[in-house]
Amino acid sequence: MTDSGKNVKNLEVYGFSDGLYNYRDRSTYISMYTTSVSTPNAVWQNFNIRDIKVTVKDGDALVKNRCCRSYNDPHITTFDGKTYHYHEVGEFVMYRNDKGPYWVHALFTNCNDGFPGAACHCGVAIRSRNSLFVLRTCQTISRSKRYSLKTPLVYIKQCDPSDMFIQPLSITKYKVTLPIGTEIIITFQRLFISSIIIKPSYHDINMAKGLCGFPSTTKDTTDDFMHRYYGVVQNQRTFADSWRINDTMVNEQLFFQIPIFLTENFKVTEINQTPPLTLDHFCVCGKKETNPLSLDDLNTAQCQLTSTTDYCVESSATIDSRLPTESLNCLASGRIRKRSVSSKSFNRRSIESDDGLEFHPLTYDDDVYSENLTAPAAFKNSWTEENATNTCRESIQNALPSHIYSEYVELSEDEFVESCVLDIMATGDTTYIVDTIDAMATIILVELSRNEYIHIKNMTEGNQTVLDYITGFLCPNNCNDNGNCVSGVCACYKGYMGDSCAEQTSSPPSDTSLPNDGLCSISTKSCITTNVYGNFQSTTVWYKKRSFQITENGTVYTSGNETATAEYRHLFMVTVPLKISRRKRSTESMHSPEGYEISLSNDGSNFGESFNMIVYDENCFTCNSTSVTCVALERCKQSNKDDNNKIYVTIGVALGVVLAIILIVLVVIIYRVKHTKSLKRINAEKEEKNGRQSMFEKLENHADENRSRTPVELFKVK
Repeated sequence: MTDSGKNVKNLEVYGFSDGLYNYRDRSTYISMYTTSVSTPNAVWQNFNIRDIKVTVKDGDALVKNRCCRSYNDPHITTFDGKTYHYHEVGEFVMYRNDKGPYWVHALFTNCNDGFPGAACHCGVAIRSRNSLFVLRTCQTISRSKRYSLKTPLVYIKQCDPSDMFIQPLSITKYKVTLPIGTEIIITFQRLFISSIIIKPSYHDINMAKGLCGFPSTTKDTTDDFMHRYYGVVQNQRTFADSWRINDTMVNEQLFFQIPIFLTENFKVTEINQTPPLTLDHFCVCGKKETNPLSLDDLNTAQCQLTSTTDYCVESSATIDSRLPTESLNCLASGRIRKRSVSSKSFNRRSIESDDGLEFHPLTYDDDVYSENLTAPAAFKNSWTEENATNTCRESIQNALPSHIYSEYVELSEDEFVESCVLDIMATGDTTYIVDTIDAMATIILVELSRNEYIHIKNMTEGNQTVLDYITGFLCPNNCNDNGNCVSGVCACYKGYMGDSCAEQTSSPPSDTSLPNDGLCSISTKSCITTNVYGNFQSTTVWYKKRSFQITENGTVYTSGNETATAEYRHLFMVTVPLKISRRKRSTESMHSPEGYEISLSNDGSNFGESFNMIVYDENCFTCNSTSVTCVALERCKQSNKDDNNKIYVTIGVALGVVLAIILIVLVVIIYRVKHTKSLKRINAEKEEKNGRQSMFEKLENHADENRSRTPVELFKVK
């Protein structure tokens, strides 16, 4: 704008969210200076402009002690703190923010046969813009039965690595951070997902929706039951049912092998604020403008007003590289990414990667949409409400003494006691108490990690911070006295493993199996490595393997045992290389299938039962890894005969050519020898003839000379 004929320049300054509850205001100073570029402007040379102090209000304080959680069968608490219990089954929207878009969907299914009316989590899918992270443990959704996958599916489909940050917190926990700072913590146990905890960010206020409710500025619970279509409702069932994804909502289903949103045109939605939030990540990496620019070119300063910076995309990996990841072939134009519905949209090769997962489509039982929902109405197995309440409260207080965290975290013990009692009523035992305590401990850890004060405040004695001290009490079952508790995670002593150090490493991995029943065809895969499924309580897993060849006369081992560490991928999968550097091969047939005998160990000494991996050509053989046998197909036999005939013909032709060459060489040699002898004879005859001719010429010349002389001369000569 213009004032009294002088141009006025405006400089807008914005602070960025650091994800912390700051214990004091963050402030910085803006320094400005002038330069003289001409004689008339010399008056401004060395002009002193006082520094301008800028103080930033902490917007993250709005989400303090606000954490949505859904755990066990399931018990749900909204962002604003409203608790309810919901026992329907199917796919549901837990959280949705259209700024990204960012979605978190959960699968609910029957917990176990015989528990009518109880539903547990068996899947979570997180969409961040145009990328997807999925963890699923169930094959079929049902009200009355449990259908678990033998090996849970864990995978990522990504368009842009900066779409989400995936971090393993322990062997049973993952934290997924969205670009706006929202965190999703997933815990899985016993082939179920025991809890899904969503910590909102400042950018979720008055924006997020779903089963986690509507996070209002004032933490008002009266508007938490925000219906998908009709606004705030009072009935819990009506509200929750509206966030169910039914079979007609194909555009929103996230548990397909290729969800629809990955095949459609996509545009990033900018956040409605000034300046627009950069979606590279929720923090700003430390940068400084080095070239002075006019305010016309640079009229906005984005300042990181804290010494703590978090997960800058430029300096850290955004996805745990051990997780199976499919990088999608995304075409970008500005902020628009387009895809064709054709399968050609994805990177594919004629030979698939060995890391390809066996995808088991999610199915639904006939009883899913039944209205006969029967919730447990009474306690069983001698349990009563009184002794269940006492047991739950005592267990929680022993595991998580409230005086340790209550000064820094607002958490209702009664909420978790109530849900624990309902679990005992449904199951007739205390199986799920450990999951209730774990969910409570995870929420405490999330809140403590956001508190800037206890990050830097030391205890009275030593250099230990308040955060270190408190989180040292939050490990499951105090690590069973077999390890140290560090930041809520057990560091097990030698010989022990698992989240609570309850397992001994001398026990080999359990429930091990191979993809495709231990068969790998070289016509479709490279067969250089193989994934091994199982229950891996240690991140260090050893393998022992030796190679063999399957011939018409039986199995022949072609190497000795080789021992090394496998590549740990996640709780349910490791990867083992197949090639062995030193091995011999049977000379019986170069086309015979070969294989590997593999066994696993957690300590490198105690190995479990071995299993077989067979590498073959499915166009030529049918094989069985259990019996370790292969049968040649007729087309393969004929092909082998044809190949043999070709080989024989080739050998015959080669021999014929060799013989012909030898014959030609011999003829040439004989010819040259004869030719040489002939030349010698001719030369000798010429030399002899020339000799005789020379003698006659001498005699003739001599006679001529005598005839020309006088008698006196002849006399003189004599």
